[in-house]
Amino acid sequence: MKKAMGMKRILLMITGMTLLLMACELETSTNGDLDGFWQLTQVDTLATGAQTDMKATGVTWSFQGRIMELRIANKQSDERPIICQFSHNGDSLRVFNPYIIDRVKDDTKITDVTPMQCYGFSQPEETFFFQQLSSNTMILRSKYLRLSFRKY
Repeated sequence: MKKAMGMKRILLMITGMTLLLMACELETSTNGDLDGFWQLTQVDTLATGAQTDMKATGVTWSFQGRIMELRIANKQSDERPIICQFSHNGDSLRVFNPYIIDRVKDDTKITDVTPMQCYGFSQPEETFFFQQLSSNTMILRSKYLRLSFRKY
């Protein structure tokens, strides 16, 4: 009798563990080299050829899953981080649905590009094209700018 109870208990534990493992779904990223933390190092204006060194500004973009965060890592900045959704399809990066993160009040949807301009945006929802993407370098081109990044 004790042996039968022990077997039932083991069988129930195995069944429970199997159900638990089947219920878990691992989310994997398909972003490849894009995932991670990027520092904006240079902005080139396509119309004039002007170049701006951005290393000291602390402007960063970071990607994980389908969420992108724009942040100024420089401690002197009072800019609030921005969070967006993005899609990465082949040679293009579409950024959309931007919000200013505000933990005290509510997050604010961005409809005017002004808070995003320092990050290299000319409109709140924008499509960039990859000129280069590797494990340590990313170069994006928009209609007006070329943005160069290094990976942290």
